[in-house]
Amino acid sequence: MTVKTAARQKKLLSKPPCSFPPTIHLLGISTIHGNNNLKTTTRNALTILTILNRPDIPVYPGAEKPFCRGCIKPDTGTYLPQIGIVSTLKGAILPDPIISPRTDKHAVLAMQDALLSTPRDTAWVVVLGPCTNVALLMGLFPEVGGHIRGVSIMGGVVGGGFVWKDGEGKVGNVSPWAEFNCLSDPEAARAFFNNNKTLMGKTTLLPLDITHLAVITDEVLDLMLHGPNRNSENGEEKKLIPSEKRHIFIDLLRYFRDRYRKNHNLDGPLHDPLAVAVVLDTEGVENMGFEFPGEERFAVEVMLEGEEVGRTVVRRLPEGEMGVRIPRGLDVQRFGGVLEQALAWEMD
Repeated sequence: MTVKTAARQKKLLSKPPCSFPPTIHLLGISTIHGNNNLKTTTRNALTILTILNRPDIPVYPGAEKPFCRGCIKPDTGTYLPQIGIVSTLKGAILPDPIISPRTDKHAVLAMQDALLSTPRDTAWVVVLGPCTNVALLMGLFPEVGGHIRGVSIMGGVVGGGFVWKDGEGKVGNVSPWAEFNCLSDPEAARAFFNNNKTLMGKTTLLPLDITHLAVITDEVLDLMLHGPNRNSENGEEKKLIPSEKRHIFIDLLRYFRDRYRKNHNLDGPLHDPLAVAVVLDTEGVENMGFEFPGEERFAVEVMLEGEEVGRTVVRRLPEGEMGVRIPRGLDVQRFGGVLEQALAWEMD
C-alpha cells in the first residue's frame, strides 16, 4: 500500500485485509495457514474485500503449513497434520466472495515483486499471522530488505510485567508461555528474528502485552457502530445511522469479543489493527500514542522445544544498538478514534 504523507510517499505491503485512509494504497494481501487452513483463510480475505468492494486488491495464497511441523489446533495448542475447514468469520451474515485469488505466482514471489518495484527504504510489511511467508521471503530474497522501511508484526508475548495492566504482566493465549502466531510456526519466527540487525532495526513487534490494552468494550462497539457523538445544528447530540457494512463489522467484533470472554475471561483484544496502527503512527499519518521509552531496542529469541515452545524471549540491548522496537504503552482512546475513522473511510 502507498502511504502519502506531507513529506513523501511510502509503500506498504500487508498480509491481512483492512481499511486504510485515502492516502494509503494497499498493494496486495498474502494469506497463510493459522487458525484455519489456507483455503479458508484465503476465502475469508476475499469475503472481506467483497464487503469493502475492493476487487482491485490482489490476494495471493501463501504457505499452507509451517516450516517443519504440523499445523496447530487453536483451542489446544497441539500440532496436527492438517486443520479442518471451519470458518473463523462468524457472527454475521456474509456474502459469498465475488473475487478470485491470484494463482499466477506464489505469495512469496508476489511479495518479492511488489517490494522490488518500490523505491529503496519505502515499503512496509505487516504480519498478522504466523511468520512463515515473511521468513521464506527474507530467506529466499534478502535483497528486498533494502526496499523495506518497516516491518510490523503482531505476535509473541513478553510477560513479567513488561506492560502493566491491573498490576499484571500478560502471558500466552494458547499455552502458559506462547502466543498463537509464534507457536504456530516457531521455526519461522526464529528465522525471521535471526535476520541481520539492519532489518531488525526496522521491525516493530506487537505482543499480547500491548494488544491486551485495546479490548472490545461496549463503549468501543458503540463507537464503531455509531461513530463519535456529533452536535446537530440545534446543539443536540446526534449519532451516525450505521451502514450495512458497519453492522457486519460490529457483528463480527461482538462475536469475537463474546468468544474471547468465554475462553479467556477477557474482552476480545484488537490484535491485528494495532499492527497496522504502528505504520500510521510511524509515518506521521495518525498519532496513536505508542510509548517507546528511551528508544529502547530488543533482541528476540523464539524457543523451539519443550513446554516453552513458541515462547518469545526478549533481551534489552545496550543503548544505540540496532534491534526490535516493542511498545510499552498505547493511548487506547486515540487508537479507538482512528479505528472508527478507518470504518468511515471504507464503509460509509
